Amino acid sequence: MSKKNKSPGEQEDDREKKGTMRLKVMVSKKEAAQLLAMYIRGEEEMVAKIVCELQRRTEAGQQGSSSDAWIPKLESIPED
Repeated sequence: MSKKNKSPGEQEDDREKKGTMRLKVMVSKKEAAQLLAMYIRGEEEMVAKIVCELQRRTEAGQQGSSSDAWIPKLESIPED
């Protein structure tokens, strides 16, 4: 039986069915190195806790009102 090539959307559906979630986070190189070192040392449980906390914060941020969003303060540009 041959495997058929799936579109990115179909691959995404498969991951959702398996309970997999894609999560993008921004961490410093130092923090990334620390997480990787913890994982290599066998501290998967601690890494999982950190990832869960990041996920919780992300979800909480998405539920917040738009008035909490960061708004840049720009100076007016005078028109001549």
